[in-house]
Amino acid sequence: PICFFAMYVQEYGSECPPPNTNRVYISYLDSVRYFESQPEGKRTLVYHAILVGYLEHVKRLGFTHAHIWVSPPKQGDDYIFYGHPDEMVNKRMGLLKLKQWYEQMLNIAKGKGIVADYQDMLEEFKGLESVSEIPLFSGDHWATSIHNKLKEESKKQLSKQPSSSGAKPPKASKQSSMNDMVEQLTEEMKSMRNHFIVVTLHAEHVGVGSNNCKPPTPDQRIHDPDPLMSNELIDSRATFLEKCQVFHWQFNEVPNAQHSTMMLLHYLHNRHRSKPAAPGDKSKRTGASGSLSEMARIHRSRTQKIESAMRDWSQLLRHAEQATKSETWELPPEELFGRILSQINRSKRDILHDKYNQCKQPTTSVMARSVFIRVLKRIAESFISCLLNMQSNPSLQA
Repeated sequence: PICFFAMYVQEYGSECPPPNTNRVYISYLDSVRYFESQPEGKRTLVYHAILVGYLEHVKRLGFTHAHIWVSPPKQGDDYIFYGHPDEMVNKRMGLLKLKQWYEQMLNIAKGKGIVADYQDMLEEFKGLESVSEIPLFSGDHWATSIHNKLKEESKKQLSKQPSSSGAKPPKASKQSSMNDMVEQLTEEMKSMRNHFIVVTLHAEHVGVGSNNCKPPTPDQRIHDPDPLMSNELIDSRATFLEKCQVFHWQFNEVPNAQHSTMMLLHYLHNRHRSKPAAPGDKSKRTGASGSLSEMARIHRSRTQKIESAMRDWSQLLRHAEQATKSETWELPPEELFGRILSQINRSKRDILHDKYNQCKQPTTSVMARSVFIRVLKRIAESFISCLLNMQSNPSLQA
């Protein structure tokens, strides 16, 4: 078996305050091209069917809108699966093509009566009066954009006040600032019309606009009969991807994808399962003891891998910090850099290796070398954070 499709969604139910009430956010999709069909070329059909089925499911539960961020991965990016086949890395889908792919799926859903309509952010939020009318989702573009705008506006307001005065800015000034932010967001929506799709699931909400939707009545509240199932490995996309990177669960080739899938299934279904031996059964007791011994050996091996990786990434981080502080922008030693490259996926490894070789050339500018060192510093900080998390939470090492 091979895991070839993955999707992360965020669901905000009736208990969530406006404007997120009864909305879902399709945050990440990822796939690897190992699905085979007869006749061939039916991958898109299957992926569309999964998405249409999900939209039908949430509509039946009572969700009113679905939000999609159309964001194709950049060169070297992995969204969910660690490592992709070379043909996928070398031929990424562009923005307009990906938007068309989503629209084809939504048209299918519309034809089945599952989707009432869909539109871009600018059309959905026309007549916007306040930034508080825009739903914000974890990791979404608008959450970051609005946060940065509010932060900048707060700094402007503080700079306008005399240092000795503790008076609050007048209401007229606050309203002016809010109007400015609304205008900025409207212009941003206009410039990013191809990046966001808002899906209206029920006909009564078509043309109303998300910022004018009424809160749900008690009989419209969502009650999901399926229990919430949590697992530390896959609850967070970032945690799953980082664990795959640390333990080299790759999907770039069929044998690697098969191994990674089996490891994923083992973790999800067998990790907490134990078979105690019957009393007096020596052979079973011996088997259980051997099984525990094998588990302990695997745990020690993985702990050693984490400790070894931590030493390498910590050394790289110290080097990058020193090079930044002294502004020498000296490259890390080749031996250390080689060990670092062996711990990341092929696409990023190739990119970093090329950049490293470019920066070794005498003709490379100081600016280019400084950018590369800062990139290494950020990557090291990210990996160290993941490794510390795995050390503090032994269940993630299984």
